[in-house]
Parts: sequence; C-alpha cells; structure tokens
Amino acid sequence: MKKTFVLLYALISSIFAFTQEVVLSESDYTFSIGNKPTIMVSIPFATKEQVEDALKSFMKDWGKHKTHKDEHTVLIGSSKEVGDKNFDAYAVITEKKGEQFSIQFGIDLGGAFLNKKDHPEQFAVWSKLLKEFGVKTVTSIINNELDAANQVQNKFIFEQKQLENDIKDYQNDIEKMKKEIADNEKRIEETKSKQTSKQADIKKQEEVLESLSKKMKSIH
Repeated sequence: MKKTFVLLYALISSIFAFTQEVVLSESDYTFSIGNKPTIMVSIPFATKEQVEDALKSFMKDWGKHKTHKDEHTVLIGSSKEVGDKNFDAYAVITEKKGEQFSIQFGIDLGGAFLNKKDHPEQFAVWSKLLKEFGVKTVTSIINNELDAANQVQNKFIFEQKQLENDIKDYQNDIEKMKKEIADNEKRIEETKSKQTSKQADIKKQEEVLESLSKKMKSIH
C-alpha cells in the first residue's frame, strides 16, 4: 500500500511539474468550407488517438457524426446545453510543438459562425461546454493512466511478496538441511565408533579361527 501511494504521488507530482491547463482561445481555421472563426481547446497530456476518440464520442451526442480527411462534422446538430437551435459543427485536431494537441471547433449557428464579438452570450455558453469537455477528457485520460500504473505497481508488489516468500522457503530448506547435516555427522561419529568396536570383534574372531585351525592340523 505504501509503495502504491509513493507511485501515485510521483505520477501526480510529475503532472504538476509540467503544469498545463485546458485552455480556450479564439482562433481561425481553414475547414473544407473555407476559413472560419473557431474556439480552440487545448488537450494536454493526451495522444492524438485519445483526443480523436474523445472528440468522436463528444460530437456523436450532437447528431450524425462524419469524418473526412481528418475533419469531423455534425450537420443540423443539437444540444440542450447550448439551446434549442440547430447548428453545424466542424472540428479538426491540430498539433503544436511537443505533441500538444488542440481541437479547433467551428460552429455554424445558421448563416454565421460563432465568435465572441458577434455572439457574446452564445460564445460564453459554448465556451463553458467545450471547457468542460476538455477538462473531462484530460481527467479521464490521467485517471486511466493512473489505474494502469496502479495495476502495474500492484503486480510488482505481489511479485515482490512472492520473492520474499521464496527466500523464506529457501532459508527454511537451508535450516532443515543444516539440521540433517548435523544429524548425519553425529550418525557418522556413532558409526565410526561401532566400526572400531566391530574391527576389534573381527580381530578376536580371527584369533579364534586361527586357534581352531591349529587344532585341526594337530589331529593329523
């Protein structure tokens, strides 16, 4: 448990060491329909594949999602979070140096693309929605990585405990062997003593045999 906490602390510390926030900014992007104003949402700590999956899932809630040459679209979409009116949404994932990914969202409100100057109230609503999406995406990514790292750490801890148990087993085997060696050494000494006694018996018996042999010869 202590080791798991240390790992989690190290991961969280590393995240704060490279502090990045989900940042929204106004921008422009040239979509397939031309250059349009956008809300750009940064997605730190993510791979392109992770951003792509999150974006697809997010836009599918608005309506029929399509992708063509890296451009994501939902035509005649709707979302209760931004009101009752339909909209067309365009999105493209862009990359900055250091593999920092962002998403350019172009929202056609019906004849005009969303921008802060002309649509301040709607811009605030959309900004809130897109910021929440960015934060949720990054949080989910980090949580998944923490879960995966925690599983790896738990595996290491389990394997470490197994190794500790193996060492204990080997030490117990050694102690058993030491005892067996000591017992056998004692048995060797006892056997040697018996062997000395037996050799004396053999010598005495040889004398008996020799005496009998002499008696036998004396008969002739």
